[in-house]
Amino acid sequence: MSDAIKCVLVATDGSASALRAEAVAIGVAAGCRSRLIIVTVSRGLPGDEVRRLAQTEGDTSKARHALIQTIQEAAQGRAAGANVTDVRLVSDHGDPAETILSIAAREQADLVVIGKRGVGAISQLLLGSVSKSIVDKAPCAVTVVP
Repeated sequence: MSDAIKCVLVATDGSASALRAEAVAIGVAAGCRSRLIIVTVSRGLPGDEVRRLAQTEGDTSKARHALIQTIQEAAQGRAAGANVTDVRLVSDHGDPAETILSIAAREQADLVVIGKRGVGAISQLLLGSVSKSIVDKAPCAVTVVP
């Protein structure tokens, strides 16, 4: 049983790609009865959404915090709906790939699940820079969800 997946980390920013990654991570965590770490990196958040929230929250720092909380609570609710009970929410600021890799190492993740990003014909053929960096440097298995 040493090869069992005990900890699944999913990186989410609330985007459509991230929601698909969440679904995969939640499915794996539920099936393996694993701990689920839900990570949001504030530097990777959609700028338009932060600016919109900043108008109601008063500043971008409060807006980022509110957006992270909304994203993570929604993901936690979806995990609870799939009977994943061991869930940890983690947020940080910094380079998205390096931050996700650091958290994966610290949490001893067995699997990192991330969404593939990209717009346009050429970028759809390639992994996004964050997902590529994580695939190249992760200390564990990585699943990239289209």
